Order: sequence, then C-alpha cells, then structure tokens
Amino acid sequence: MAHSKSWLIAGNLHYHLPGGRALYSGLDFSLGPGITALIGENGAGKSTLAAQLAGITPVGANSRLIRRGRVALLPQQGSRPPDGCLLGEFLGRAAQFSAMRRIESGNGSAEDFDLAADGWTLPARLMELLERFGLSAIDPADRVDAMSGGELARLALVRLLLQEPDHLILDEPGNHLDRQGRELLIALLREFRGGILLVSHDRQLLTLAESLLDLGPWGLHRFHGTLDSYRELR
Repeated sequence: MAHSKSWLIAGNLHYHLPGGRALYSGLDFSLGPGITALIGENGAGKSTLAAQLAGITPVGANSRLIRRGRVALLPQQGSRPPDGCLLGEFLGRAAQFSAMRRIESGNGSAEDFDLAADGWTLPARLMELLERFGLSAIDPADRVDAMSGGELARLALVRLLLQEPDHLILDEPGNHLDRQGRELLIALLREFRGGILLVSHDRQLLTLAESLLDLGPWGLHRFHGTLDSYRELR
C-alpha cells in the first residue's frame, strides 16, 4: 500500500510504441518526499514515463495515476527558441505581461484584468528567480533566441519554478549547464521541500538521491539507498 505521504501513486502504467510493442507495462509504484532517481538504459522509456507522470503524455486504459499537489516537469532541452522569441514567450507568460503593460498605461480591458488577476506578483517572482540563476540582466521584453545553451538551460529552471510547484519531475536537468549552472541546480535539489523525481545519467546528481527506480525490460525495480550501494547489489 502506498504511504500516506506519497505525492504520486501509479498503478498498471503502460506505454505501447506505434508498432504495438510495449515499451513498458504493469508499472506499480509511488513517490514520496525527498529525491527519487529514475535510472535505466537509453531507450528504456524514462522520458516517456516522466511525461506520463507529469500529465503531458496520456496514460493507457486501465491505468491509475494520482497526483497530489502541483507537479511540474522539466523536459530534456530540445530545439532552440525560434528567431525573435522574447523572454515572456519563452516563459509562457507573454499574454500576462502584455495585459499588465496595457493596464499600467491606462488602456486595459476587462479581459486584460482577467489575464492579470493572479499575475501581479509575477514580475517580482521573476526578478527573484532570474537573480538566483545569474540572469538578472534579462528583461521580459528581451529576446532569448541568441542566448547560449547554458543560459537557456538556466532559464528553463526559472520557467519551471515560476509555476510554484509542490513537486518536480526533472528529465536530465544537468544537460547544457555550465559549472555555475550545475552548482545552482545542486543547490535547488538540496533545498527544494517537495518531492523530486530525477531522471539522469549524471553521477554527481544521482548521488543526491535517497532511493532509486530502475526501469528496464524486467519492469521497474525500487531500491532504498544510494547509487553505489545499488550497483554493488546488482
């Protein structure tokens, strides 16, 4: 039975590839407080499972998935932002910023007030996060398409935390981060008070996990302990 403090409970999760082959099936597990690492070989389905747990990819019929609190996913960094992409667009908050600007200039409509209803603290929260991740020189009206991969990776963390999540699902969060970015990420992992599912091959990050989920052809194995202890057991 799942612990009462579990923030996510999954039952009979499965995913089939377009050709019909099961990538995984019959997965039953729960996630509790602290950091849980999801490990496995490339192609095992870790990113697909992470997307299902975050509600991005639908679960199959007869599957059960219960989330408690606000769950936010940091996906693997993909393609670069399109030419001319502004910070507000990258953060998914362009409409809110535009509405607040129109209201502040005296030209706001009723729709603008609806858009800005719960966003008046957004600029202050954004500034705090940008400073935290060493990006304080960026303004919501600035373009981000010319930023480096490391800066974009940090900005993706800002976008994630703006959602004020209770729990995090992080898919290869160390990709593209420079040394300072990695230090900031490690600090986040250590300080975050909610549950974290960490999908990674990065040994330094994996050492922070208190338990492991190993996904493979055999299914999903849970181990309560460190990565080194698990490898010795294997």
